[in-house]
Amino acid sequence: MKKFLLILCILLVGCTQQGDDPEPVEPPENKFATRTFHADGVWYDLPLDFKVLVEAGWFPDVIESVEEELAQTIEPKTYVQKYYIRNDRYMMAVTLYNPTDEVITIADAKVGEVEGENRKWLKDDILDFQVDKSVTFESTKDDIKGLWGEPTSSKVEGLYEVWTYEHTNVTSTTIYWSVETDTIFRLRVSNMK
Repeated sequence: MKKFLLILCILLVGCTQQGDDPEPVEPPENKFATRTFHADGVWYDLPLDFKVLVEAGWFPDVIESVEEELAQTIEPKTYVQKYYIRNDRYMMAVTLYNPTDEVITIADAKVGEVEGENRKWLKDDILDFQVDKSVTFESTKDDIKGLWGEPTSSKVEGLYEVWTYEHTNVTSTTIYWSVETDTIFRLRVSNMK
């Protein structure tokens, strides 16, 4: 019985001794929590207010009045995809959205997605467009895989091989590769939080 009590005491003392407090572990930084893009010399973080782009010289690509277009409304919890905007000879498409429970104007919308194309056509020049300070129209497939690994999904759509990277549940990057030239034709970056 004495042996049993001695072993029990040793176990209890060993279990009650406290060691050093462990250092708190910080979660790893999510480099995809914010998506960044570069257009016409300026870096932006998504999502952003559409007014920020308007103030930088980007306007709806409309034949009618820009002011009337900016006054158009968007219903609550609604998206407007492929909304083309222009800054002189440069063009890009954005997805506008209304995250509120109220009707808002286009001027008050959020931008959650931006798309640039590697093309010169009629009055348009090729936009200096980058994603995350590392992906440009000159990036190769090996460059992209070196950054982000294999795409979440890959498929061929007509003239394009489409790679999609779902970085988080709200952020993604989609790359359209020309099947003919194996170069990037279109880059789309999204943050729809």
